Amino acid sequence: MAKSKIKFISALIIAVISCLILTYTASAAQIGDVDANGEINAADARLALRVSVNLDKLTAEEFTAADIDCSGDIKAADARSILRAAVG
Repeated sequence: MAKSKIKFISALIIAVISCLILTYTASAAQIGDVDANGEINAADARLALRVSVNLDKLTAEEFTAADIDCSGDIKAADARSILRAAVG
């Protein structure tokens, strides 16, 4: 039981650190600005949504900007968050 707790906590710590590193590397491009044009708009949300249903692929930098919740996947929820940021 104690070993499984330690493994879980270790995995959780690694996931959080990985998310922080990915977010830091995206600092050159604003989180949510998937197309890196300097502004967050509906086109960024559209691109994230297309990726969430496997219609488009992203570069590593674009992926980091689109993965709003740092889950390691681009989902419709990420696109929704980007759209909300775009409309204020």
